[in-house]
Amino acid sequence: KWGWEEGEDRFLNVLPLNHCNGVIHSLVTGIWAGATCEFMNIFDPHKIWLRLADETKPPLTVFIGTASIYSELLKVSEDVAGAELEKAVKAIKANMKMMVSCSGPMPTKVVRSWKKLTGQVILEHYSGTEFGTALANSYKESIDRKVGYVGNPLPSVEVTIIDEKTGELVPWGSGGIGELRVKGSNVFSKYWNKPDETSAAFDRDGFFKTGDIAQYVSKEKEIDSFRILGRSPFDIIQCNGHMFSALDVERIILDHPDIEEAYIVGVDDQSNGKAVGLVCRMRIVDVVEEEESSETDEAPRDRPISPDDLKDWCKLQMPVHMIPSQIVVSECPIAKNMLQKVNKRDLVSLFGKQK
Repeated sequence: KWGWEEGEDRFLNVLPLNHCNGVIHSLVTGIWAGATCEFMNIFDPHKIWLRLADETKPPLTVFIGTASIYSELLKVSEDVAGAELEKAVKAIKANMKMMVSCSGPMPTKVVRSWKKLTGQVILEHYSGTEFGTALANSYKESIDRKVGYVGNPLPSVEVTIIDEKTGELVPWGSGGIGELRVKGSNVFSKYWNKPDETSAAFDRDGFFKTGDIAQYVSKEKEIDSFRILGRSPFDIIQCNGHMFSALDVERIILDHPDIEEAYIVGVDDQSNGKAVGLVCRMRIVDVVEEEESSETDEAPRDRPISPDDLKDWCKLQMPVHMIPSQIVVSECPIAKNMLQKVNKRDLVSLFGKQK
């Protein structure tokens, strides 16, 4: 599906090798296909641009990164010398077969900005430590890719969606949601020396329980693909009789020009049982940018935006049941692990600290 060509492909590995995306997708798969792998020992977005622009080395044809990696590349692109950035973008448009995202959802704003800069529509796929890649979009059909949709099963991979409440199979094409389960030769056999955990991880039909909530969208809705809604229970919000994906709300909020980071969680609420909570960090705007914006036709905005103003903005962007009623603003980057993922369990605890 990804069209590896023996002896022709070359990729730059910037992901940690103690994670499946760094080992399986960025290294083993490429080497198995006869591709050449270059390593960058320390992630440096500026050096990545310079490598892409380097005409003395063979061109890169594949790049795999996380949402935060693409975001950092976009940020530093403004600091890369004009000629070097022009060379890098030219090389991407001429040689890059695909640019892939892994380890989490892609913000719409990042996908849109990356396409505008490079012409590349980032390819999303679905993978896990226990099974490698299970679902993926085709590299040939970039025009059909939509943010949040991760394609279809790879050859020899079987998937099902199981309703969490009833335990029944969700019919194909129904639009129903449930836990995604995976079966195939790509799935691991057991957890080392943990027989009870291994037994609990598989259902009676031999499918691995991923813990991720998914939806299959059929061609009747102009796309034939799986959509990952998030991980149960922290990415699936149930509030005021509605159930929805935290990832969908995060993508909308990240479209606000003043928001740098946004994470949605379900929090306890005395009135409704559960409420929508938002942990966010505002974008820092320097003096030069403020002066430049004042010269445009846009009305000047106070910095930073207040939580109440953000709620008012959300009212124009999403259904009322998705609007965050509790907001925590962080002045520092929100803590993440080595793959730039946040622990939403920790974020929930922040709301208990509010006065």
